[in-house]
Amino acid sequence: MGRHAPARLAGPASLWYTAIVDIVAADRSSPESTPETSTRAGAPAAASPGQRAGRAGIAPAKAGAHADALAGTLARCVAQRASSPPGSTLWRTPTLPEILTNYQVADDTTAEWSPSLGGLIPIPFAPSRVLTVTEGRLLDNLTRDRGLAGLSEFSDIKDEAFAVSEREYPTPSTFPAHAPTERRARNAWVQNNGHRDAFRHCYWNAILTDEFGERWTRQFATAHEALPGNEAAREAMDLYNNEVGRAIAASKPWWAGRSWLARKVREAVDSGRLVVVDRSGNLAWSNTVALWDHGDVANVTLPGAIAVPAGTASAN
Repeated sequence: MGRHAPARLAGPASLWYTAIVDIVAADRSSPESTPETSTRAGAPAAASPGQRAGRAGIAPAKAGAHADALAGTLARCVAQRASSPPGSTLWRTPTLPEILTNYQVADDTTAEWSPSLGGLIPIPFAPSRVLTVTEGRLLDNLTRDRGLAGLSEFSDIKDEAFAVSEREYPTPSTFPAHAPTERRARNAWVQNNGHRDAFRHCYWNAILTDEFGERWTRQFATAHEALPGNEAAREAMDLYNNEVGRAIAASKPWWAGRSWLARKVREAVDSGRLVVVDRSGNLAWSNTVALWDHGDVANVTLPGAIAVPAGTASAN
């Protein structure tokens, strides 16, 4: 299987360019989008995006929010390109070695975290778990902005990402010779580093973005990978696939639901837009490794090229 054709843009710019193309194409093919191009006298005027949203039973304000978010991100990409040095990967698809090097986040500290009312008032006897400090701060922000119901939705999204990834990539009945034979190790191998893993991370970020906004999702998903000791290939794979998921969410038409996101994520896996780990433990494009022929990663870490997020983002 050959690698996908390189895009004209790279990094955030390539993903947001794809998002714009997708949303325009989706709008044109939507049953709510009626081409009315005639300029003859008396011809009906073309429906605005807000009118089309209204026909679909969706508030025009939500449609406008999608457009504003997309425009704002594109503007940041253009500004970043203007200040980027010669040879920057911003306007081309990054190579796999570049992904390995550049998609690494600095280590954060860890601490026990438990849910609190409004993100401030501790809840007696609430369960706790070890997270990075920034993850905990962002979950407190989520609870402040969306209440305990928002925290419950966050947990449900995680469960959905696992369930849908397992539905898309059912556990095989037979395994390749290089797969672990011990049951626990084999279960870990099935969940990590391959196509199911790539789909899960991409879909998880797509749903989180659609529900809580791109900025909060980007900060949380990046902080999630700031756990000290993360293997370099696995961290780069997750961060890159997370980014693709957020861009897919930005391209979602306002009339589409989560099944649309799942379909687009599957298309990204099949077309080689995501990254997996091959038998040698190296990063590979997802369409160059056969399903269930992925490998494991070496216990090697790399310096963080991305700073730990500030953890100040609010959940939309």
